[in-house]
Amino acid sequence: MNPDALDLARASDELRRTGEARGPLEGIPVLLKDDIDTADRQPTTAGSTALSHSKPARDAFLVKKLRDAGAVVLGKANMSEWANSRSPRQTAGRSATGGQTRNPYVLDRSPCGSSSGSAVAAAAALAAVTIGSETDGSIVCPASVTSTVGFRPTLGMVSRSGMIPIIGSHDTAGPIARNTTDAALALWAVHGSDAADPATSDAALPSDHREVLDPNALRGKRIGVWHKGHIGIDPDVDRAFDLAVQRLRELGATLVEGADVADSTDMMRKDMLPAVLTEFKHDLNAYLAATTGPRPRNLTELIAFNKRNSTVEMRSSARNSSRWPTGRTETSTPRPTAGTAAPRPASPVEPSAACSPTTGSTPSSPPPTSPPLPSKRSTPPPS
Repeated sequence: MNPDALDLARASDELRRTGEARGPLEGIPVLLKDDIDTADRQPTTAGSTALSHSKPARDAFLVKKLRDAGAVVLGKANMSEWANSRSPRQTAGRSATGGQTRNPYVLDRSPCGSSSGSAVAAAAALAAVTIGSETDGSIVCPASVTSTVGFRPTLGMVSRSGMIPIIGSHDTAGPIARNTTDAALALWAVHGSDAADPATSDAALPSDHREVLDPNALRGKRIGVWHKGHIGIDPDVDRAFDLAVQRLRELGATLVEGADVADSTDMMRKDMLPAVLTEFKHDLNAYLAATTGPRPRNLTELIAFNKRNSTVEMRSSARNSSRWPTGRTETSTPRPTAGTAAPRPASPVEPSAACSPTTGSTPSSPPPTSPPLPSKRSTPPPS
C-alpha cells in the first residue's frame, strides 16, 4: 500500500472541489503491477525480496502520465516473480514478496499470467483501474479468467522506461479494468511519446479523452473470427464467444469468419526462447545498474542472491513442476492460507492486503459474473 495514498486522495478531492482537476482520472485509485517504478516510499520488487530495498530514481514514464491525469497510485499489485522469467517451473501469480495470487472467483483456480495481481485487484474492486505488463499473454490471460477488460497495446503506444524488463522488443504495459470505458480512459492517460523510449515516437491518441469513447468507433472495422481451437471445449465459453461476436456486429463491425491461424506454439518456442535468453540478461543488467539502494547489481549477483535465500526465493520453482496444470494447486506443494505469504529475509518491506490482494483474501464483495474456468495449459504460463 502506498503510505502517501490518503494524502494524495485528499489533495485530489480539494482539486475537484475547486474545479481544478488535472485530468479525467483525478482522484481515481490505480494499482500498479510490481514491476513498474515509482520514486516514492513504495518499493518496486518484481516480486523478489532481492529488490525489497532498492530505490528507483524516478517514476516510470507511464506513472508520471497517470499522476498528470490526476490518478492516485494506491499501491503495487502482486505478480509472478520476475514475470515468470526465472524458471520454467514457476507457479503463475506467486512471488516471494506477495505469496500466491488467488483467482477471486474460485480461490483454488489459477489466476493465469504474471499480471494476475493486477487483474485480481480489478475484479475484486480493490481499485478502479490497474496497470499490468505483458511480454506474451500476461495481461490478456489473467483478464480472461477474471472477467475483466485487459488491453495489451501495440508496442510503442505506452513507454517501457521505468519498467523492469523481460524482453524489450516485446514488453509493454497496459490497463486492466472492470469495463471497457475505464480501460480506454486509462490507456489514454498512459500513452504518449517518451524520449527515453524511441519506440513511442509515433504514439498518438486523440488529445481529448472523450474522443476515445466514441460509441461508433467499430463501424467499418473488419474483425477476424478465430474459431479453430477456441470452441467446442466448454458450452458456456461457446455461448459467451457467440454473444461477443453478435455484439460486435451490432456495434457496426464487419466480422470475417474463418480467420483461423496455425498453432503458434512451435513458432513461439523456436523464436521466443532465443530472444528471452539474449535480451533478458542485457536489459535486466541495465535496469539493475541504473537502480539505486541495496540490490543485486546484475544478473550474476541476482542468481547468487536466490541461491543464498533459496528457502524464500525458490519455493515455487523447486517444489511445483505443474504450474496449476488442471487449474488446481499441486497437492504436494505447501499452500499459503488466506492472507499469508512466504517467509522472507530480515527487514523486508511488508506488502499489505490492499497492494497484494492476491495473497489469498476472499473479495469482500464477489465480482458480478462468473467467468469460465481455465483449461489445461500445455505451454508455460504467460510472462
